[in-house]
Amino acid sequence: MTRPALLPFDHPLSFPNSLEHHSSKVNPQPGYSKLAPSASSLANPKTIEDKLLYLYEHQRIIDLLNEYSYTLDSTSVDVDVADAWSSLFTEDGEATYPFGTHKGRKGLAEWGMTAETRFYRMQHLQSNFTVTFESDDVAHGRASCICTHGSDETDLSKHFMVGGYYYFTFRRVQNAGGDYWKISRLILDTNWEAGASLGLFDKREGNQ
Repeated sequence: MTRPALLPFDHPLSFPNSLEHHSSKVNPQPGYSKLAPSASSLANPKTIEDKLLYLYEHQRIIDLLNEYSYTLDSTSVDVDVADAWSSLFTEDGEATYPFGTHKGRKGLAEWGMTAETRFYRMQHLQSNFTVTFESDDVAHGRASCICTHGSDETDLSKHFMVGGYYYFTFRRVQNAGGDYWKISRLILDTNWEAGASLGLFDKREGNQ
């Protein structure tokens, strides 16, 4: 059976849902459905102040995604950094990778490292960011990704590569230090790979 180029997910920015849910209020495109009006100034910025706030919150989410990639790569140097990586998720965050799904921040670091610690180094690249705001406290994202995993301790030319798309949902959370965007849902759809995966995508138990 042929695998579709883009797997269908229950996410507003995955195809074909993406044709109906996008930043139509910020940059409307012909041929796309128009979203229902939203009372959120982030979802529907009108004034200069609204638009500046939109740019600010948009950049905060991009910074979160960059931190996600770098902390994940850093676990190749110190596996304990996985705790910092998992802290980027909400307490009830859900992560779906080709090898399984984990729900909740508790145990996420250990579960994720059962996959990644088979490699000696990693580089997770994200680009082509799309971020849409559902409300003042909920947003969705999509990013292209290319992930390179070094499979030999000394030979830097030996690696496993995989590419595809991340789909995210973000939620604003509050604590004594202020408010922060966290990942409440992540889906990784891989649609190409090259090299020996060393069993990276072998199914493993999550906690669904």
